[in-house]
Amino acid sequence: GVCSCRRGFKGKSCETVISRVQSGNSAHVAAHRRLCSRRKKSRACLKGLCGVKGCQNGGKCSTSGKCVCRNGFHGKHCQHRRCKVYKRSSEPYRRGYKRKYKSVVKVKCGPWGLDTCVKERSFYKMEYKTFYRTVYVCGL
Repeated sequence: GVCSCRRGFKGKSCETVISRVQSGNSAHVAAHRRLCSRRKKSRACLKGLCGVKGCQNGGKCSTSGKCVCRNGFHGKHCQHRRCKVYKRSSEPYRRGYKRKYKSVVKVKCGPWGLDTCVKERSFYKMEYKTFYRTVYVCGL
């Protein structure tokens, strides 16, 4: 995916404005969006929409030219943490699994069902176990 830049833009992902006429950021984003929408939306094209800095801390550049930040981050380029201090905490969760059980039962057997036999039968039962995982909660 290679961007071919519109007149007035240059750079690996067309992020640099070289024209005075379209130096406003909204004009840059609009022109760049039109260019990238006509072609396959490559990462390089989308990255150019969000400016030279791009999106930080795992944020993704949207087609509107804004960074969509991961949880815990905010700002124009996802450069700010939401929390300054995190508290460590334990969170319970349950897992279920099928467990095989055996039972011994007496059944009638033999000719005409006159005898009593002991048979082993298997059955499954759901078992649940509680586990704990470490989570980090915003302490503000």
